[in-house]
Amino acid sequence: MDIEKAKRAVREAVWSRLEQAGQALPPGAQGRIPDFVGAELAAEIDAIPVLKASAASG
Repeated sequence: MDIEKAKRAVREAVWSRLEQAGQALPPGAQGRIPDFVGAELAAEIDAIPVLKASAASG
């Protein structure tokens, strides 16, 4: 499998899991970087301790 096919397979698996779990917000996840439940919290670096520590040390 070449790298592009592998990347496509991973993207499709993630999109499917987001949709099956009801976590992809409209219009859905397929074919794009989706909006998802918890995206606002994930965007706050202070809410993610490992990222906060990384930002402080960088």
